[in-house]
Amino acid sequence: NVVVAEGNDNVTGECVGMMCTPTGDFNVWQKLPSQDMSGTLNLADGTVETWDVKDVGFVNYFSSGCAIHRIATQTPYTDAQIQALGENTSHGCVGIGWDMAEWFYNWCNMGTSVHIQV
Repeated sequence: NVVVAEGNDNVTGECVGMMCTPTGDFNVWQKLPSQDMSGTLNLADGTVETWDVKDVGFVNYFSSGCAIHRIATQTPYTDAQIQALGENTSHGCVGIGWDMAEWFYNWCNMGTSVHIQV
């Protein structure tokens, strides 16, 4: 169970908005045990998306600016709770449950191939 970008349809995964998680085959090129994540995106419709999340854990970058990491929330979300969430909330990354993130981080080596299909 994952959370992907807000622009991906929650059922089909199809990119239907302005912020989508990239799909395809990638390699993990950077790993960080924890990272503060913040940013600002100026979208084509004139809206501005901003975020500032401290201590996002178990970060595995697979594309420029996109990573598989512990879901970026202040309170823990488990794998099962992500499934029940029923919506995509990221800005392009793939968020996984707090209960799975450390295991994935330790399992995933630098250069590991990942296939992103949302």
